[in-house]
Amino acid sequence: MPHSHLTQSLSVLLDSLEHRRDMAAIVVFHKVQVQKVPHLARLRHPLRVSTRSMRTVLNGGDAVKVPRSQECQL
Repeated sequence: MPHSHLTQSLSVLLDSLEHRRDMAAIVVFHKVQVQKVPHLARLRHPLRVSTRSMRTVLNGGDAVKVPRSQECQL
């Protein structure tokens, strides 16, 4: 029984550490891309121009690329 408690405690600790690391990554990303903190400028993604058939958009490359189906959508 004590082994089970130790395993559960370790699992909670690891989840907590993973969560803290995820939150730290989000904070750094926000400081780099949104707040434009000078000492993190080397991490910033440059803006690029994406040309579409309907419009031209400035794109920082932050969007998730979703594969599109080649089938006709009605």
